[in-house]
Amino acid sequence: MNTKIKICGISSLETIEVLNHMKADYVGFVFANSRRRVSLEKAMEIARRLDPNIQRVGVFVDETVENINLIRSKVGLDIVQLHGNESLEYIGKLGGSIWKALPGNTDSAKKCISYLEKVEKVLLDAMTQTSPGGNNQTLNWNKINGFVPKERLVLAGGLNTSNVREAICALSPSVIDVSSGVETEGKKDDMKIRKFMEEVRNAR
Repeated sequence: MNTKIKICGISSLETIEVLNHMKADYVGFVFANSRRRVSLEKAMEIARRLDPNIQRVGVFVDETVENINLIRSKVGLDIVQLHGNESLEYIGKLGGSIWKALPGNTDSAKKCISYLEKVEKVLLDAMTQTSPGGNNQTLNWNKINGFVPKERLVLAGGLNTSNVREAICALSPSVIDVSSGVETEGKKDDMKIRKFMEEVRNAR
């Protein structure tokens, strides 16, 4: 199984060229409160310029179903990624292709089983009470091995060009999700994106 690549936290038109050229598999737009938050209008503009083969992922935290559906329609989101306290009932109402983010710790083992009945993939990240992801903290891969079937695992948490090959060898995730690991001074760095994607593809 080839591990796919998601570049998350896209908020600038300048990043589009490298994403299209390197053929990212997924691009993430953050609509939750975050320094990477993107406006609806900017997300729509970026989405229009992306290669149509790149899947658009919208990241939300405890947002209303109505608002998610509005954004999903306007941006053309292929996937909704949930990082809050969304219940199984909520997910059932939302419908469509959904990834659910959970903390990459032993407390999430049982939750993974429950959510896998309702969602397409489970994303394991170094989440905290104050930060639902994208905080550059690395997971202990050995402790989370087996929580989620490999073909349904999205791995995030402190990934960068130095450790992503090791992460893939350890867990063989379906998707690798990176944000801060391809940034310089808080902004997406084209060279880091290229290098990161090369590392992932060479590890396959």
